[in-house]
Amino acid sequence: TYYDSSSNPRSGKIVPHASLTLPETVVYINSYSFYENEFDAIILPKSLEFIGKYAFAGSKYLSELVISGNIQYILESALDGGSIKKIVIESEYLKNLGYINAPELECLIFKTSVMSKFTGVTNSKIVEFVIPDSVTSMPSLSNNPLLKKVIIGDGVTDLGFKKLENCRAFNKSCDSRICSNSSRTQLCGMSVSQRVDIVGYYYRYRTVFL
Repeated sequence: TYYDSSSNPRSGKIVPHASLTLPETVVYINSYSFYENEFDAIILPKSLEFIGKYAFAGSKYLSELVISGNIQYILESALDGGSIKKIVIESEYLKNLGYINAPELECLIFKTSVMSKFTGVTNSKIVEFVIPDSVTSMPSLSNNPLLKKVIIGDGVTDLGFKKLENCRAFNKSCDSRICSNSSRTQLCGMSVSQRVDIVGYYYRYRTVFL
């Protein structure tokens, strides 16, 4: 079953603050399907495999979203903006998570061992971020003003370029929140696997090696 913008809740008579449970027959949520929705809660089925761009962007009252089961692809901006404070992604099938721009987001939790690509998250209220071991390239965490601690998974081999730009709290407290782990190299405010073999110049000039 495909859920698309033609069945967008805004087009019907939906009472604000209501809840919605999608049936287990739904496998695909198209772009803009729940754009600027007014639900308090949306329960997603474990059968879901795909979430399109801006599908839940601009949610007005939704504070938490749990995505689990068969989910494989969550496209760029699917979870942007709005009122969402907590996102939990739990899937052994997730392959790709697109960029998230969510000013109210405080917590992003991954429970997956297979996701290899995560573009990043920006403009959030996240204070601590853990990158799963399955991710191979450092996601962009720029413009997260409250970010103080980053734990990079063992699978990351490329730290990339300017991935922590404009994270003011992170840069100001760089020597006081370093994770200790004998299998890791310690960078300013980060814990990095010894497998890392590429470090962009942003890190080289703006971090402290111990």
